[in-house]
Amino acid sequence: MPSLLDTLQIAFGSTYRLERELGGGGMSRVFLAEETALGRKVVIKVLPPELAQALSADRFRREIQVAAGLSHPNIVPLFSAGQSGGGAAGPEFLYYTMPFVEGESLRAKLSREGELPVPVAVKLLRDVAEALACAHERGVVHRDIKPDNVMISRNHALVTDFGVAKALSEATGGHGVTSTGMAMGTPAYMAPEQASADPHVDHRADIYALGVLAYEMLSGQPPFVGSTAQALLAAHVTQAPRPVTDTRPSVPPALAALVARCLEKKPADRWQTAEELAQQLELMATPSGGTTPTMAVPVPKAPPRPKWLLPAGIAAAVLGVVAIGWLVAGKRGSGDAGKATAVASVDSLTRLAVLPFKNLGSEEDRAFTDGLTEEITSRLVNVSGIIVTSRTSADRYRDSPKTLQEIGSELRVGYVLEGSVRWAKGGDGQRRVRVTPQLIRVSDDAHVWAGQYDTTLADIFAVQSQIGERVVQALGVALLEPERRALAERPTSNQRAYEYYLRSRAVLNRGQSRANLEAQQALLDSAIGLDSSFVRAWSDLAFSHGFMWWGFYDHTDARVRLMKTAVDRAVALAPDHPDSHEAMAYYRYWIFRDYEGALKEVEAIRRQQPTNPAVYGLGGYIQRRQGRLEDALQSLARQQELDPGSPNAVELGTTLLLARRYAEADSVFRVALAFESANGQALLSRAQVAVLQRGDSAVARGYVRDAARAVGLIQFVGGGDYPTGSISYLGSLATRDDSLGPLMAAVPADSTTADPVLVHRTRGDVARHQGKVELARAHYDSARVLVERRRRERPDDYMTHYEAGSVATRLGEREAALSATRRALSLLPPERDAWYGGELLVAMARVHALVGDPDSAVVYLRNALNRNLLFSVPLLRIDPDFAALRGRPDYEALLRKD
Repeated sequence: MPSLLDTLQIAFGSTYRLERELGGGGMSRVFLAEETALGRKVVIKVLPPELAQALSADRFRREIQVAAGLSHPNIVPLFSAGQSGGGAAGPEFLYYTMPFVEGESLRAKLSREGELPVPVAVKLLRDVAEALACAHERGVVHRDIKPDNVMISRNHALVTDFGVAKALSEATGGHGVTSTGMAMGTPAYMAPEQASADPHVDHRADIYALGVLAYEMLSGQPPFVGSTAQALLAAHVTQAPRPVTDTRPSVPPALAALVARCLEKKPADRWQTAEELAQQLELMATPSGGTTPTMAVPVPKAPPRPKWLLPAGIAAAVLGVVAIGWLVAGKRGSGDAGKATAVASVDSLTRLAVLPFKNLGSEEDRAFTDGLTEEITSRLVNVSGIIVTSRTSADRYRDSPKTLQEIGSELRVGYVLEGSVRWAKGGDGQRRVRVTPQLIRVSDDAHVWAGQYDTTLADIFAVQSQIGERVVQALGVALLEPERRALAERPTSNQRAYEYYLRSRAVLNRGQSRANLEAQQALLDSAIGLDSSFVRAWSDLAFSHGFMWWGFYDHTDARVRLMKTAVDRAVALAPDHPDSHEAMAYYRYWIFRDYEGALKEVEAIRRQQPTNPAVYGLGGYIQRRQGRLEDALQSLARQQELDPGSPNAVELGTTLLLARRYAEADSVFRVALAFESANGQALLSRAQVAVLQRGDSAVARGYVRDAARAVGLIQFVGGGDYPTGSISYLGSLATRDDSLGPLMAAVPADSTTADPVLVHRTRGDVARHQGKVELARAHYDSARVLVERRRRERPDDYMTHYEAGSVATRLGEREAALSATRRALSLLPPERDAWYGGELLVAMARVHALVGDPDSAVVYLRNALNRNLLFSVPLLRIDPDFAALRGRPDYEALLRKD
């Protein structure tokens, strides 16, 4: 009688060449095979014939296809599902395939070792939790987490069989068991709701199973054992597990408590998301086994905690960043005691968030409502006794289902101002607006103050001023006379100009794409046409034109002149207005890299608005370009302390990367992702940590994929205005990733949101990876035509020369590549811009290495590695552009650098 392996080989024909059976049990037999068409090793899991006959094969395949869309470094993806055999070929089989992972299962590891060391257990559990977080975010619940479904490869845990239990359940009509009586899950790891066949099982069943897994890894056995499946299921429903410390007292209390919370009987009492669980495990992942959050040095004692409790995941991350702020301040030493005291005194101030007011009118009125919210926020920023959360942080809670206590906890504020705006037509035919604000204390949901204002647009400034003053009064904060004047300011006397201004703010708040900037400029031009003395409109116009230049949308002298006209007008109208100082600060910083002059403007704003987070952010960006990283960290940590929910947390993290403080940087990026899981910049930054700190391209690739899907491949793959370094390497990872091909193809060459040079260059890289040499050259030639036109128009623009060198390198044009990149470096040396000028040293090294000049390449690399850049020895080891240097003594010496 033929073996099952022989029977399957007949059924599969030449599609797969089966090598051997790896094992199996439960609901599948597992085989190692070669997929002949692609020449790759795969694992085939085959369902027994009696189960296959009871399933809907089509539905099973559909569910497997859903799970196959998961992409994460800690998930073993599913390739396909199929049906084979039947009739003369023997019994019919259902099967699914996945990659072959070199390593062993967690079951094998536990069988061999029993209890695992705490640091090892924490790291593996964190990997599993991150895999679950990715799947849950996409609506996929595993339902069968157990050691057999966790593979260990190179000290990383990878979860297999995502979606299989769901596929089996759906294929049998949505029941918890198959028609053959086989349970959907494994009794030793099943949550109580699974064991009792609750039809409403959700992702929290996976969190319970992860708790069982953790218990077994730490104690050597699951929390419940029984002689029968029924006894095990009953134990999960009715019995409380013994604390893991009863059998292993050395388990840190925090870890034991984490496991116990996973094993709560009621889903509502467990960790609510795998993401927050992963963050807790991250904080425990210290070399000693982890009982305290990961920090480089002890954290000074913090002021008393507020009475509210932060949600666990975000709490740990936010407090971690606040701690980083303390550490940064502390590193300055006793000579800056006054500055350290100023940072600490922030906690004695009242914290307030102005949430987006609800628009109760038509959609056309939304811009006015949003503008009104922003205006009230801007006025309150002038009050030194209050810390006001930024608009970008508060805007995340627009139409949020979260309670005010949850919002207050996440933003670390004691009070929330919310309200509504409704338009109506009065008896005199004029449009009237009703504004209904209310100030709420977060700790007890008490309404501290509420008001109702029924007015015309002509009186809206008086309403804004009155709301600001009543809020300040209700908070018990004393107003200085300059602050009272700022609250009462009337930015324009022209109603129509003000409407244009509010609409321009709404447009820019959607993002700083070229299309949005141009639309904003048109609205501001209309506002200024109606009121040429409108200072805020002139200041916003200066920023908009300046960003067009700085962001390389229009890097021309004409654009600089437009910015200068707007700056000069704002300063002439109100030389000491914060908006005028801001416009001048950006002008000095962006156009001339006059860092000291720009910082004087920043200091002038800070004197008027000492608790405005954005002021410290701008100062940090400027100091970073000077190479003053400790000062920049001080400024950016202060910004984050004032505004914990700010998306600009990524900038603090990037500065920590520049300072090679990788663990702290990663904590900051986790904060950003805790607030916004699809934050493409934070995802990409975590990829940078992986390659800069560890040279881990596998982990980086997962984050690159997530970032590409979140913000679009072209937004970062070509590097934007980054000259080189880790972004260049991550871009090359993306272009070699076949799963990202559709994203690249979706970007038109004439896109208004992407630079056409980058589009052609990146499409060329994709084509080169696919072996389409002629197509790659065609794209590179198109990029060269565009960039050469820019070089003629902008001969003193470092970026155009860098782009020209990059394209020439790809075309194999040695002299052109060297000449263009050398010119870029001469225009922006490290002495002029410590960050980007330094990165151009790496660009020079890359070109020299690729065109066959290894001696010069090593010289530039040595110089780059001695600077604070987004470049490191671990990254150098894995970057294929430098592979030709391997074996040279001088290059190998660089790889041994600390």
